[in-house]
Amino acid sequence: MYGVSPAWFVARYGSNFTVEQSIRDFKVIKSAGFDSVQLELFFEDKLSEWSDSSVSSIISSLNDADLKVSQFVAHYLNEAFSTKEKMFTRWGFETFKKTIKILKTMQVTDLITVPVGKFIDNEISASDYDKIDAEYAAMLSEITGICEDNGFRAAVEIIPFSIMGNINGFMRYRDYYGINGLNLCLDTKHSLFTRDNISYYIKLLGNSIVSTHLCDNKEIVNESGVPGSGSIDWDSTFDALNAINYKGSYDLEIICPAEKSEQIYKDGLTYIKQKRRRHK
Repeated sequence: MYGVSPAWFVARYGSNFTVEQSIRDFKVIKSAGFDSVQLELFFEDKLSEWSDSSVSSIISSLNDADLKVSQFVAHYLNEAFSTKEKMFTRWGFETFKKTIKILKTMQVTDLITVPVGKFIDNEISASDYDKIDAEYAAMLSEITGICEDNGFRAAVEIIPFSIMGNINGFMRYRDYYGINGLNLCLDTKHSLFTRDNISYYIKLLGNSIVSTHLCDNKEIVNESGVPGSGSIDWDSTFDALNAINYKGSYDLEIICPAEKSEQIYKDGLTYIKQKRRRHK
């Protein structure tokens, strides 16, 4: 299955995109050759748009376009990881529970990804480290538990400069703190930027990789470019995904000019299909 991440909507409408704009693009996404889409709540206050009637429109429009939903991205919750105060007060968690309730009624996906955001708190001291580390792990465990208690799988997307930092950090929190149900949404641009050996970690993590944001960058710039336009070794990446028998959707995440977005996504789809065929 090949799909698009919420970057499709961000590229075309900005990060403040609406439910109505998403619905309007479902058939465009399908006509561009994709099978699936990732739904997203980018800002917490956008939850008010997800009314019963809007949810019904989303479901019927997905069916009309013959599109699957590969995952839901609770993007707003990245802010909960940004400061000590927001971590300890569980900023956004009540909204997350409301989001889960809505998704449970929709029954369009069983996978929820939470980006772990950049940590920007400069007021902490060295003595805070152990408490923050334990609290960070507790948040990840709670998110995983909330998802699992409601029949969902939980995953994180690692944002550069987060406390988690990179894939090695993901493994430390999952394994050291015993968060066994925590999975990874592999974002290739972030992984290159944080200096992960992408193919090595794919093979190491195996079926803990449950979804993808496939995009390129030039190492020192954390951009979302078309696969093949930057520094990622796509041959070794697809070889590794094939080696672990990856079953999730291959989803593009490209930020590009709105007027060129449809064609750029088509070009990206052609590229990743070619690479995947070579490594089957």
